[in-house]
Amino acid sequence: MTNDTTWGVTLSVLEPTQLVVANIAHHLELGAQEVIVFLDKPQKDLEKILSSHPRVTTFVCNSRHWLGRLHTRRPNKVIIRQIRNARYAMTRTKVDWLLHLDADEFLFPKGDFSAELAALPDTFGGLWLENYERAFREGKDQDTIFDGVFRVFPKTDPAAVALPALSSLYGNNTAFARNGFTAHNLGKSFARNDPRYAQGIHQVRMATDENPQPLAKMYCSTMARILHFDGLTRLHWVRKLVRMATEQGSAGAIQAQARRTTREFQLGMIREQLDDPKYLIGVHDAHKVVSPEQEQKLGALGLLQTLAFGPTEAIRRQFPDAGVDLSQKTFDRALLETNEALKPIFSEIYG
Repeated sequence: MTNDTTWGVTLSVLEPTQLVVANIAHHLELGAQEVIVFLDKPQKDLEKILSSHPRVTTFVCNSRHWLGRLHTRRPNKVIIRQIRNARYAMTRTKVDWLLHLDADEFLFPKGDFSAELAALPDTFGGLWLENYERAFREGKDQDTIFDGVFRVFPKTDPAAVALPALSSLYGNNTAFARNGFTAHNLGKSFARNDPRYAQGIHQVRMATDENPQPLAKMYCSTMARILHFDGLTRLHWVRKLVRMATEQGSAGAIQAQARRTTREFQLGMIREQLDDPKYLIGVHDAHKVVSPEQEQKLGALGLLQTLAFGPTEAIRRQFPDAGVDLSQKTFDRALLETNEALKPIFSEIYG
């Protein structure tokens, strides 16, 4: 840090221990003064690991949390739980700026982003960070859950790009993956710790009684990005879409994230053959794996980047006794152990 500006991170999570520990360690290593974690369900091993760090605060989101702290019933929608937790985190933290992330999203500095935060006039409620999305290289085995390359969303209006050009870059999957992104391209934002502003999922809002609350004035960072690992492994990505495709109300929740057409197309494909593991993995590979030809074309246009990223050393320094394994095999095994719906589908492949 080159100034006195303080910042922190808040997450609401229901993920394997190694992913959550990697995320928290990474941000502590970058200089986060506080990381506030909301566990959607009890995770005793994870709670024990996190309790050892003085800059980590952990809340288990049981009935005491919702009724006692937040004075409400547990919201059915994940997005609402995230927003309410993030806003509660803001009421109790003392940092100047708070960044809301998912467990699969990692802050990636290109320079001194804290200087950007320090320089913003108080009429700016947020610092917005563009997100990149991880993809896999064709023919490359996945050793750790963080291997791969990163897609960059085009800065021009996608509607202005000719369809043949899109097809030559992304194949025939433009309905499934918008400019190569299978998830959002909405970025994430640091929110100023100020009662005039309210944290949102992607942007900062004005703390008014209006519905929806108007967006706050935000500055677009040139010093940091978000790396989004949309699916840490094939199984992890499929698990998310299977859950969305089968849970009551999931489609509506996804539509609220401005990913209407693309995500609904994905869920439609997944629903077709929920019990066919080879089909589900094939859907992943068709859209999340970059061929050598695509890698060359996208790289030349600045739409694919190779970035040096890995939280192994951060975990070793921040949680020396955690003993987490970041291998793909161990991660997938943990997913199957905690997801009864996936076991009969994938146990033959991943058992």
